[in-house]
Amino acid sequence: MPAEARARSIAIIAVVVSILVAAIPFFINSRVSEGVPQLKLAADRQTAYTDLLGMLRDVESGQRGFALSGLDVFLEPYTAAVLEIPSLKRELMKGALDAQERDAIRQITELTDAKLANAADSIAARKNFGAAPDSLYASTALGKAQMDKLRGLIGKQITLMAERRDRARKTLIDGSAQVAYFSAFAGLFNALLLGTAAFNVRRLFRDRAHAADQLKEAIALAETRNAMMSGSARLLQALDSIRTLDDTSAVLTPCLTALLPNVSGTVYLYRDANDVLEPLASWGADAARSAIASEDCWALRFGRAHDHHVETDLCCHHLQGDPHRHHLCIPMVTQGAVLGLMSVKVDQLPDRNFALHRELVTVLAEQVSLALSNVRLREALREQSIIDPLTDLYNRRFLEESLKRELARSVRNRAPLSVIMFDVDHFKRLNDTFGHDAGDVVLKAVAAATKAAVRKADIVCRYGGEEMIVVLPDCAQGMAMERAEMIRRAIESVRIEHGGREIPQVTASFGVASHPNFGLDGDALVRAADAALYVAKRRGRNNVQMAA
Repeated sequence: MPAEARARSIAIIAVVVSILVAAIPFFINSRVSEGVPQLKLAADRQTAYTDLLGMLRDVESGQRGFALSGLDVFLEPYTAAVLEIPSLKRELMKGALDAQERDAIRQITELTDAKLANAADSIAARKNFGAAPDSLYASTALGKAQMDKLRGLIGKQITLMAERRDRARKTLIDGSAQVAYFSAFAGLFNALLLGTAAFNVRRLFRDRAHAADQLKEAIALAETRNAMMSGSARLLQALDSIRTLDDTSAVLTPCLTALLPNVSGTVYLYRDANDVLEPLASWGADAARSAIASEDCWALRFGRAHDHHVETDLCCHHLQGDPHRHHLCIPMVTQGAVLGLMSVKVDQLPDRNFALHRELVTVLAEQVSLALSNVRLREALREQSIIDPLTDLYNRRFLEESLKRELARSVRNRAPLSVIMFDVDHFKRLNDTFGHDAGDVVLKAVAAATKAAVRKADIVCRYGGEEMIVVLPDCAQGMAMERAEMIRRAIESVRIEHGGREIPQVTASFGVASHPNFGLDGDALVRAADAALYVAKRRGRNNVQMAA
């Protein structure tokens, strides 16, 4: 084959390969992106099955506790679980992934209904007819057998969902590896083609130098695209392991610096205000690090990416006075909602690279917005699981976790720890007189007054009903009594109006127990504080008593 024809063929092959190199990573990355919803779906259903099993445990423990003791306090988790289980069963059935899972859910539903009926009958017999604990043995044994079957069925579904998550995660990891492997192979192959073509051109066709330069640039751009696709896959994988938005900056800053090494930029996010965007992460020497208003960016006004490329383009207000000529602002949108903004300064790039980086940054902004939306969703679900929606205090579940943790820390550091338990005096009478809405207002006001009267390290929780607990790390008995008295006075000074009526003065009775005086476990401390609380009730209410 003549040298000219050979050089022409090599050049054609190189161009074709460059186009394939540019297209294949996008195709592979789209397949990887399909695995993200599958991973989230499997995780959500695994969580739902876990929640159902936890509620059934609450039913079982409530049934046994009430059958043995006859105390209504054991019915609180039982009642909450009975209210939530029907909606959770419907949600599981509605989202069944296949016929096999649907059959399993039907079995779980039938067993759950039987379990709830058994628990209700046992509780009714104990409550209404005064059945002795021994007489309820058969019912309790039946409930335990039902619970064992439910554990097996639900556990199997949890295992299946975990296997689905593993398969989806493996798909993502394998896809990312394919992108990386293909990029390396394509880079080597293209470099070989480039060397061969350049050698032939230099020897025989000096006038084709310009064509060789164009070929070299095409390969470099393809490698840049491949590297960004591979890096973006690693970024998404890292963001998938983040639990809170505050932790994302530690991932975004180094990853975006590596993905966009020749530019500066900032990722903004809407936080508490709907018209102000706060910087979440920034990279590069000239990155902006101050909050901006949504009206200051044309991209947010237009609802699409906006360039400031020449002097005649509209310049965003937050960029005015900036010496850079080239700016690119891209709204981060997911499911029709604007999460934030990615603003990039690309003045250091040559004009011929601007279009490529515009495309890549746009794709990157879409991927980051989806990942941040998932992080925000996980953060919201975590907060909902530990915060009482009425009082905005931590709930009983968080109390149990944190009290166990703080007690272990106190034992390890040989430091004191105290617990204050209190409830609102005559709360039932207040509800009967002014209505439950007024009772809710009172609980919110008491919660606010309590949080204002404690230290930042103290943990304020709603224990149940009008009862609240404060955990005070590094707080001895005397200091805990003083802090309880401060809370008592703060509540006593609250003035509340509801429906145009002034609610009578609200007071509370307090019981205080300290570690290590009353045992080394949280239950013992809470029981001691509860006993002291009842002493305060008997002594006229609106006072503080130390556990004896």
